[in-house]
Amino acid sequence: MTASSSPVQADAGIVSRRLLIWIFLAFASGHFLSYALRTINAALAPYLVADLQLGAADLGWLSASYFIAFAGLQYPLGFWLDRYGERRVEALLLIIAAGGAAMMALAPSLAWMTWGRILIGLGVAACLMAPFAWFRRHFPPQRQSQLGLLLLVAGTSGAATATLPAATLAIWLGWRGVLAIFAVLLLLSAVLIWWVVPDKQPAAASAPVEGGPGGLVRHPIMLSVMAVAFIGHGGVMALHTLWAGPWMTEVLGIAPTWAASYLMVFMVTMLLSYLAMSFVAPRLQRRGLSMLRIAAYGNGLSALLIVLIAVLPYPWAWVLWPLLALAFPANSLLQPGLSVRFPRQMAGRVMTLYNLYLFSGAFAVQWGMGLLIEGLQGAGLSATAAFQVTLGGLGVLFWIALLWWWRRGGLG
Repeated sequence: MTASSSPVQADAGIVSRRLLIWIFLAFASGHFLSYALRTINAALAPYLVADLQLGAADLGWLSASYFIAFAGLQYPLGFWLDRYGERRVEALLLIIAAGGAAMMALAPSLAWMTWGRILIGLGVAACLMAPFAWFRRHFPPQRQSQLGLLLLVAGTSGAATATLPAATLAIWLGWRGVLAIFAVLLLLSAVLIWWVVPDKQPAAASAPVEGGPGGLVRHPIMLSVMAVAFIGHGGVMALHTLWAGPWMTEVLGIAPTWAASYLMVFMVTMLLSYLAMSFVAPRLQRRGLSMLRIAAYGNGLSALLIVLIAVLPYPWAWVLWPLLALAFPANSLLQPGLSVRFPRQMAGRVMTLYNLYLFSGAFAVQWGMGLLIEGLQGAGLSATAAFQVTLGGLGVLFWIALLWWWRRGGLG
């Protein structure tokens, strides 16, 4: 079914259920691949280190370059989504991501790998924001948590695929072969989105933010949540998309194959938690618990678990990582919880500004952890102690960010 054959109007009920399913699957395919590529370096790290002779800082930079590229596109992305619509923006960006995956597959050096990773980060920048904006425009506030969480189930499925399955596939095809497969899948996702998502021109761009283009940045609600998004949400993302793997091998002394298996347990736990939360959250909302308050509980639990992981460097402590995965879906409700506090015409800009904070934080934490770990080891600390100090510091900063949010009335 072509985009032009079924125009979407403000009420999602005008669209047939069959088309809505196809729209959801099209968006889900992009987010699946986006999350898989965001996470895959954790599983491919041993192969990349051996083949390209990377240190901890190099590996942190390579993975983090995705996040800085992703974050750098968020501010203009919000205006593009509000002005040109989700179909055009995401499909065209996915073609760029496919080029980046192909460049990484052929890269002869860290520099070429980094440019490929940057193109991937730019190309998948709309894979969550485009569907979130589409849902916000076409469904009522009470449906946002379930739709958003179901989309995140698809993303977490991609992250799970990028653990043990990707590591196993790398044994057969090499890490370059794995990235080549992703290049092809990204092109197919772009075609699917272009084919099934309606090409409606939203009128959202005509709704200016009070105070001009910088008004949203200075809005008290966005200021209250900035630190939690940067340090907390971004920090947890940096951990499970890269540092969870090295933590298990370097600190817990787990073999790489077993570490990949435990990472898969982490991702499957997160997937099931997203799925469960998609049904639990609407019930909690009907009982008067807002998405922001659910997110506050999830962030508090995440901060506690990060501190526990830092102070318990024992092999059995790998079980704390799946517990962190249980909390993460609640954290993710912060983003749709913010969006419903603004007019739906601003959905693209609100979502992408939050993403700017989130992915800037993921970049800073992911690269910064590598630099700090290497620096502490250079100062004489053991690898285990360097990892512990670094992760413990993140946990402390997370708690400070939560206190800032709560004191500024961020829960509404």
